[in-house]
Amino acid sequence: MKTKETLYIYVRGHHNSVWAQTCCGMKKAKLLGMDFEILSEPNSPVQKASFDKVVHCCKKGNIKHLFVTSLDRITRDAAELKIFLTMIEAQGITLYTLPTVRVGNNSSDDDVHS
Repeated sequence: MKTKETLYIYVRGHHNSVWAQTCCGMKKAKLLGMDFEILSEPNSPVQKASFDKVVHCCKKGNIKHLFVTSLDRITRDAAELKIFLTMIEAQGITLYTLPTVRVGNNSSDDDVHS
């Protein structure tokens, strides 16, 4: 029997925000037919243990699918974000985010980066 892929859901922020992010991630996992694992931490630039775990697991090839509600959940530092996105692209990891609405266009699309 083939095992399901796992969607790793990275959430960061305050209680209500974390809950909303988690619900969105679980919904995405269900839509994709995947199991999920939640990696959560408080909204603190100093406490990033879960993010460090994400980076470590990505580098080791343990994560193939990652969900964040938006890229600023990863980091708000543009240089750090670029390094992270380059690393996951090199590892062949698919990054899922929430749908985005384009300014001046009423359509929305799921963002998928791989």
